[in-house]
Amino acid sequence: ILTFNTSGTYTLKVEVDGFGCNRTKTKAEAALTVYDNTFVLDLTQDKDVICEGEKVSFTNNTTSSDPLDYTWSVSSMDGVTISDVKSTAPEITFTKYGDYVVTVVMDGKCSDQTKTFNVRVNKDPEVTFSPLGFTCTNNTFTLTSDLVSYVWNSVKDTEKKVTWSVLDNTGAAAAVTAYTIDDVNAQYPILTFNTSGTYTLKVEVDDLGCSGTKTTAEAALIVYDNTFV
Repeated sequence: ILTFNTSGTYTLKVEVDGFGCNRTKTKAEAALTVYDNTFVLDLTQDKDVICEGEKVSFTNNTTSSDPLDYTWSVSSMDGVTISDVKSTAPEITFTKYGDYVVTVVMDGKCSDQTKTFNVRVNKDPEVTFSPLGFTCTNNTFTLTSDLVSYVWNSVKDTEKKVTWSVLDNTGAAAAVTAYTIDDVNAQYPILTFNTSGTYTLKVEVDDLGCSGTKTTAEAALIVYDNTFV
């Protein structure tokens, strides 16, 4: 039984004295490769937060005399492209927003290693209005999910920032006496109009998107006078 402390290529030699006919000893040799059972893992990603359509690159400075076979995978391959799943340091492109886990398995002759990386893919939020129709003065008007819908780039509620404003028919901010709103930062606020007219409801969304600007959407709402002589 042999134990090697140092990697390298060795020759095992055996000499047999079997009292053969030629009165000489019998010899035989065989080569044995000893791989390093330990290695220094140095594998990094260039970024962990990107936008849709961007890629993550990896740098591999791992040192080992043990030949390693690499296998790369991603928690979801939907919209994901790996340049080479067997590469020591591939590029991975993500086309759909979400949170991903990248896993690399390193199989060696003497040891195995697994390392994971987290990647968040962001996108700009989306806001879509359905026709708002009309309401009447002194009646409450509630914005519901049927009237305004959101697509967020993140599942974290704390990252969803909404701000509502009301514009008059000139595009200027409506008079504060013309309406009330229960919460300008609610996704689905409730409004009451005191003055008839045509208004524009504007929502501004900041969801840590990729463009660096806030997403806005607008929709018209007609308010009829609820009283007449």
